[in-house]
Order: sequence, then structure tokens, then C-alpha cells
Amino acid sequence: MNEPIVSVCCITYNHVKYVKDALEGILMQKTNFLYEVCIGEDDSDDGTKEICIEYAQKHPTKIRLFLRSRNDVIHINSQATGRYNFLETLKECRGKYIAHCDGDDYWTDPYKLQKQVDFLETNPDCVICHPNVQMISDNSGEKEFYNKFNSAKIYTQNDLLKENTIVTSSMMFRNCEIVQNWPPWSINCPIGDVVLTALLTQHGNIGYIDEVMAVYRRHPRGIHAGKPRIQNYLDGIQSRLILGENTGLIKNPNLRWVLSNLYKNASSEFEKLEDLLNAKKYAFRRFKYSQHDQIKLSMKRLFMIYGRYYRKKILSIFN
Repeated sequence: MNEPIVSVCCITYNHVKYVKDALEGILMQKTNFLYEVCIGEDDSDDGTKEICIEYAQKHPTKIRLFLRSRNDVIHINSQATGRYNFLETLKECRGKYIAHCDGDDYWTDPYKLQKQVDFLETNPDCVICHPNVQMISDNSGEKEFYNKFNSAKIYTQNDLLKENTIVTSSMMFRNCEIVQNWPPWSINCPIGDVVLTALLTQHGNIGYIDEVMAVYRRHPRGIHAGKPRIQNYLDGIQSRLILGENTGLIKNPNLRWVLSNLYKNASSEFEKLEDLLNAKKYAFRRFKYSQHDQIKLSMKRLFMIYGRYYRKKILSIFN
């Protein structure tokens, strides 16, 4: 097969209900260039693997299927099997550009790849481009748009560090050196999206196309929706600390602003669970990262949690 202009990186694990929609959304793309589909199948046990094999056999010149074994990565990090599959599949992408689609999401615009390639070709200062995405809840059927931007725009890493504005399954990015030489420390980041976009935007800006081109599913088995809220906050903290400490971005006020909010949210969740020791610990850590507009509220919460913690300790002595 001739070298593709775009590689579509599709990561899937136990997505038997959804993966056909993802693959059909990719295969319906109309382009004036060649593109390939690199599927990283992560040892599913629900029938997803068989569906991927079927599609690869039907489209042998378009699809390259990589069947992973979770046992291959257990010795590296038992919690990082999905991230390992993602990074290894990225390395197989040969295109000038890489588009990503998780196996439980799907694309709705048949010209998505063409529009994104056209954008990146005419905006060499951008390393990423993404459209808007419709989020759909499997449970309630509720729909909303991910981005609240009013128009197309170009923005920077600094903007992205303060607010995650990109759904990974919607974006296209340049296959630059960082993609093929991924830093080893990134395997320990629970939220790979945060690391991917931050490292890419060290090489350029982000372009937003003001059109809806994809659907992001919220369902109980999703990476984030399937976890308790407190765990998502802790994963967010860990990912940003590892990213910040390994790139120097820990000094960036926008990253620190987000860390402060995540520590606040984690502290509040621990308080709801009556775990005042951790509520106190995370309230204190929040203060360390608080920026000017957060300091007053951080101090107020810190004193409140410390007061409640020690009041409970004193009452326990007399009881």
C-alpha cells in the first residue's frame, strides 16, 4: 500500500456494542488522499476482537490490526495496559497526520478527515486541529455539545492547560517526533489525553473548526464514567503532576490553577465520605498550588477542614 497521508488510530477494548459504529464512521470518509486505519485491539473478551478481525479481513488494504495481549504489559505497570496499547499503536501510524477515534465513539461527518487535513495544510503554525463534538449519555439519552466556542479559532498550549477543550476522538495532529519517541514517564499518567495534547502543543498551536463532526459516548464502562468521581480527580492530579514535573510546566500558572481546583474537588469528595484526614491533606495541598484568585477561598476551606478534623478528634477523646 502507498504511504498514507492520514493514519487513523482506533483504540478499543470491550466495545462490542459500539465498535462497529466507530469503524463505519472511519471507513465512510471521503478524501482525495490515502488513509489507513490502525486498530489497537486490547485483548477484549466480549466479542470486540472478533469484530475487528472481521473488518480487517474485509478491508485488507485499508485496515492494519494490532492484537495486543494484556499480559505483555503487566510487568511494566498493571494499571497502564490501555495506555500501552495506545502508545504502541501510535508508533505504527505512518501518515503525515494522525486522527484518533476510540472504539466507543464515532464520527458523523464523512468529510471530517478531508476538512482537518485541509486546515492543517493551510495553517502550518497549528499542530492539532479539532471540531466540536456532541456528547450523548447512554443512560439518559441526554445530548450536549462539548465546546462552547462561538466561532472557529486558533489558540495555544497555555489556554489548553487551564481548560481541556479537546475530545481525543475528534482531533487530528501532526505525526511529529514526539509521537514516535514518547517519553517513558508518560505510561504512569492515568489520563493520557492530558499528556498527549500538552506535549504536542509544545510544537504548535491548536485550531478549532466550528462544526460538529463526532459523537462522544458517556456510558458506565467508559474510561472516566466507569470510575468513582474521587478517582477521576485523583487521576487528574497525578497526570498533571507527572506532566508538570517532567516538562517544567509545573511552573505554569494555568496548570497550577487547574491543580488547585482538582485538589479542592478531591478534598470535598473526601469530606463527603467522612474521610477528614484526606480532606485535610488535599485542602492543604490545594493551597500550595492556588493562584491569586484562589488564595482566599483556599485559606477559608483549609481552616474549615482543619477545624472540623480537630473538633472530631477532641470529641472522640471525651467519648
